[in-house]
Amino acid sequence: MQTRNNTASPNIPLDASVDPSILTHDLFLSFASKHKALVDLFRGYAKDRLSLLAFDDYPMPDIRGHEWKRYAESLIRSCSATLCLVGHSTYHSEPVDWEIRKSVDLGKPVLAVYLEPTTLLPDALLEMGVSPLPLNVEAVMEELK
Repeated sequence: MQTRNNTASPNIPLDASVDPSILTHDLFLSFASKHKALVDLFRGYAKDRLSLLAFDDYPMPDIRGHEWKRYAESLIRSCSATLCLVGHSTYHSEPVDWEIRKSVDLGKPVLAVYLEPTTLLPDALLEMGVSPLPLNVEAVMEELK
């Protein structure tokens, strides 16, 4: 799922000559569908923190087979990074594993955040040495710098 931010944080003073879009981050969110409620909480938390991670969502259409991969790849290509949101069952989600690997193949940075405590991570995160961050918007923003 792709997310976009189109506004700068009011906490960052901007010179009139600075384009606010250079301070924003277009993220592809990769998560197990079972964790949608936790993902929604993360989105709300990010919005409440007035971060540069405001979200406009583009839900995955109900498509099967390789069509979803083509659609997801187009979204990943349009983003600056992929953020994997890790919950207790993310480790066995084949789509999440594919999205992480495709992101790396396309040269996109991959970050991860724990949505809930778990010791099980997707193989793709382990193989790429990505350690999830705590559920903290400021930590994500710092990593994206």
